[in-house]
Parts: sequence; structure tokens; C-alpha cells
Amino acid sequence: MMSPARRLLDAAGDRVARTLGAAVDEAFVRRAFQSPTLTVTDDMRREIAHRLHEARRFYSDQRLFGPVDAAHFSAEREVRSLSGGRVVDVEFQSPCAGRHQEFKATLAKIPQVQRVRARWFRHDRPAPAVIMLHGWGMGIARVDSRAFAAHALYKRGVDLLLIPAPFHGARLPSGRRRPMFPTARPVRACEGFAMWLADTRAASKTLRDRGAPRVGVAGMSMGGFASALLATVADDLDFVIPMMPFASLPQLMWDQARHTRALDQADRLGIDEETFVSAFEIIAPLKRRLTIPPERIHIFSGRYDRVTPAAHGQALAAHFGCQYSELRASHLVQLGRRQVFREILRRAS
Repeated sequence: MMSPARRLLDAAGDRVARTLGAAVDEAFVRRAFQSPTLTVTDDMRREIAHRLHEARRFYSDQRLFGPVDAAHFSAEREVRSLSGGRVVDVEFQSPCAGRHQEFKATLAKIPQVQRVRARWFRHDRPAPAVIMLHGWGMGIARVDSRAFAAHALYKRGVDLLLIPAPFHGARLPSGRRRPMFPTARPVRACEGFAMWLADTRAASKTLRDRGAPRVGVAGMSMGGFASALLATVADDLDFVIPMMPFASLPQLMWDQARHTRALDQADRLGIDEETFVSAFEIIAPLKRRLTIPPERIHIFSGRYDRVTPAAHGQALAAHFGCQYSELRASHLVQLGRRQVFREILRRAS
């Protein structure tokens, strides 16, 4: 039976997540989903319509997610020593070179996107490993380490590998801070996630080759979506734990655009919701089948999340037929997230 003091603490936490959390989430939405003011022309309308229809046609063959080999960690630099191990920064070349010519041209202009610099919390002896996929605007090792409680999980016997997303952190052009991905441009969005998944799959094979008895993936927000999508691509993961995921990138962008001027601009550009959403179908987990048993997946959402509302996690869990839990949390005020880390430890052991 819950004590009166515990009930008071829970009620106070609930109010914090519901009020302060909502305010913080809404400020983040305004920043993350901002849209520049455009002078709309007929040529622009035709070009955007072509991009949307061409993306759906180009990726209709379902060949975006090909096989990958283990990553070759070509550089390993020790950051600091730890009890029974060390923190190491590793580098490897992304196995994804792009399919669409538009994306290949972007990679040619920004070659650092294909160079992955990951932080590895590594025990000297083989240990279960978790690959962590971050949220939008992160991808900086020291920030991701704190967000994922890396030191605490390491002390409990788990190796962690933090893999930055394409067009984030060191994978951005020099001098640029705002991420260039994901985006409303379907080619970059689809191939960007395909690249991140290929990087993750290649790294997971390397961790197994280096002795990890179990390898799983956990992701937060954008990384939660990526981990859910990964569960429809990879067949060798021992567990997948999406936290605060969205179920559909274009649907999230469309819904959040209601709070900005972007939806008005979409209307002026002649973009309707159905056409926009369908252009991203290749990376829609709700349109795909699992490649691992549903028992290996546990989705966590925040009850008061204003960025990626709980309905997204509920839809994913219903589609996958997997375990689902709801935290007393908003997107950025994540009360109760220790429950997620306990689940990571349970699944990894």
C-alpha cells in the first residue's frame, strides 16, 4: 500500500510534469519546428509536388535498407579510464553511401556526414552492450552521456555506445549548429534514417565480434523513432527500447505545424496531408513488419508529452504487439525515467 508521503510526492511530480513540463515542451516545439517565411511561386509549387511524388516512387522498391557488414573501428582514442574499463572515442566509415542522387550530392558536399565518431563506455572484459540513439539537437558525446545516464549504467555492468545521427554534432558542416536532419525533404529524411540505422547495425555486429554476449538498442525521441524503425530492419538485436518515440515523422511534422505558420505555407504551396505523409512511407514503422519478436521490444511514452504525444507510442505498441509503459513525464521533464534504465539493465542481463 502506498504511504501518504509517497502519494504526496507522486502528486507533486505529476503537477511538475503537467505544468512546467508542458511549458518546456512547447518552447522546444517552437524552436524545433520553426519554418522560414517563403515567397511562394508556381515554380516552387511544381518543384515541391515533384519532390514528394518522386520520393514515393523512388523508394517503392523497398531497397533502402540493404545488408551491412561489421564496422571497422579505424581510430580508438582513450578519453578517460574507468573502474574495470575506459571511455573510448571510436571512428568508422558509415556503410551507407546513399541511393538517391540528391542524397549522394549532399554527401559529396559534406563528407563528414559519412564519418561516424562514437563514444564507447567499454569494460575490459566482454559485457552486454547497448547502443544509444539520441534526440534531435543532441549528438554531442558529453550531452548524450548525461541524457542516457551512461556512467550509472556502466557501473551496473553494461557497455554503452553512443552513435550520433547524420547531420548532428561532428557530422555537421564546420560552424553550423542547427541539425540538418530530419527535414521535410523526404529524400534527406528517408536516407538519413537509413544511414543512421546502417551505422547502428554495423556497430552492433562489431560489438558482438568483440565479445558482447547481448546487444540491444535504446533511443530517445528521434532516436526512439529510429530504434522502432530498426526493429523492422535488423533481425539480430536482443532488445529494443524506444523512449518517447514518434510513430510517423511526416505526421508529427504536420501535426506540430498547426502551432506554427508552417501549415499555412503548406497550404499556399498546394501540399495536402495525405501526399506529404505518403512521401515518407518507406520509413513508416506502422507500414512495416517486425524483424525481431515483439517480446524483445518495450516502448515508453510520456503521459504529458507535448512534443511526441503518447498516442505515437501507443500506436507503435499496438502495431507491433509489444510491451508498452507510460511515464509520469513530459518530453523534456522526464520524471520516472529510471524505470527505462532499469528495463535496459534487465534486458541486457
